[in-house]
Amino acid sequence: IVMLWGMLAPATAWIMQGKRSLFLRLQAAQSLLFQAGTLVMLLLSNILLIGGLIFFLISVGGMEAMNLDSSLAMAGVAVFFGSLLCTLVIVLIVPLLHIMGQWAGYRVLKGDDYRYPLVGRFVEKRMGARQDDLNENSVEEGESDVVEEGSGNQI
Repeated sequence: IVMLWGMLAPATAWIMQGKRSLFLRLQAAQSLLFQAGTLVMLLLSNILLIGGLIFFLISVGGMEAMNLDSSLAMAGVAVFFGSLLCTLVIVLIVPLLHIMGQWAGYRVLKGDDYRYPLVGRFVEKRMGARQDDLNENSVEEGESDVVEEGSGNQI
């Protein structure tokens, strides 16, 4: 559940307010895709580590009779340490990606049009959003917010 937490807020925003605002829909889609990519990267690193460990154990002959004299066993050791290194790199990158997601959320709350690296332009192309449409939509939302605030009863 904790691994899916980063996708909960943008999914909720998209479901609740996505039809009203193109800006929100675009930002939520970018965030969902970015967080899903981070989750997939973390899961792949775990699969890679487990696969390397299994290959190592099979190549050395199991737990009872470890034989490191054969070339297959040395290949198993190399594959295991390679998978361990790849997993370590991915595990060190994932927290940085989560920090970038938090920074993006902060920027969007300020009203900035934030584009995630690698996924921002892809989402814009898939959704058919253009920068002019986003600017018009954010101006219209700003005007409607001002009207709603001023239309309340004053005491």
